[in-house]
Amino acid sequence: MERVPEQEESYLDRLSKAFARTDSVSPRKVTVEAFISCADSLQLRLVAGHSGLGNQINSTKIQKPGLALAGYLDYIEHGRFQVLGRAEIQFLSESESPKLRKSLEDIYKRGISCVLVTRDQEPPELLCQLADRYDVPLIVSSLDGGDLVEGVVSVLERQLAPQFSFHGNFIAVYGLGVLILGESAVGKSECALDLVFKGHQLVADDVVYVWRNSSGRLWGRGNEMLRDHMEIRGLGIVNIKDLFSVRAVMDEHQIDFGILLEAWDPHRNYQCLDVDFEHLALLGVKVPIIRLPVAPGRNIANLIEVTVRNQLLRARGGYSSEEVTKKLDAFLSHPNDV
Repeated sequence: MERVPEQEESYLDRLSKAFARTDSVSPRKVTVEAFISCADSLQLRLVAGHSGLGNQINSTKIQKPGLALAGYLDYIEHGRFQVLGRAEIQFLSESESPKLRKSLEDIYKRGISCVLVTRDQEPPELLCQLADRYDVPLIVSSLDGGDLVEGVVSVLERQLAPQFSFHGNFIAVYGLGVLILGESAVGKSECALDLVFKGHQLVADDVVYVWRNSSGRLWGRGNEMLRDHMEIRGLGIVNIKDLFSVRAVMDEHQIDFGILLEAWDPHRNYQCLDVDFEHLALLGVKVPIIRLPVAPGRNIANLIEVTVRNQLLRARGGYSSEEVTKKLDAFLSHPNDV
């Protein structure tokens, strides 16, 4: 009996399997030192506890000691930030009771990652001593409590979120984040370069790093070392920021949908009125995918722009192919009335 050859697995099937594995990606762990290096906007200054920079942070939740300073320690959790505002610093500065010192030592013994002081306040000497003794970084910020907490949470959400990387390009087109996917040498980078020429922004070339924030939305960025650069076959590495100005690049963007570029198959029946999108699950979030066949003479960058405009139109309640489909249905149902 003649053996039937197995059908070659398609790019989309391979991508689906790779994306499916991201559902089980575990949250990452970050050290205090890594946090500080990515938090320039928070205006942080390390005062004491330098040997604790390797402490790990395991949560985006920030705590204020409050009642813990009076000895109630049940809610102080390991691996979290402790924030001291004006009220806490004033209380610590004016009180030198042995009970307060014991409460502070008990807080430090709980394995907290670090202590943050707001409004550029000078921390009491006791805090500095305990920070060095228990290897807990003591950090001062010039921001007030609300802005500091918001900024810390924003940085930690990105650093601690489950992350996955894959081969592709990422472009911001008319405010929507578009992944450009496809086999190697199908023209992803060239298409992305065309879109940059049209005034859109490059987020990532070749490798896209994706994470899911606390709101359940997917965000993407490029490789830190190759940020703002593209690799074009025949040209090598080009600096998009220097060639097209800072407006042509973005550090990160929300992911809205993907474009799958594939070689034109003359034996395939491509739908002209298809309003249903395929979906790929990435980090547990479904990403809409639209197929675009690539062939000589087809301007893919223009087609992507039109696709994005259609998406924006659909978000406002209108969609071109649905309107045509309704007209065709009406004609076929009552041809004599048209």
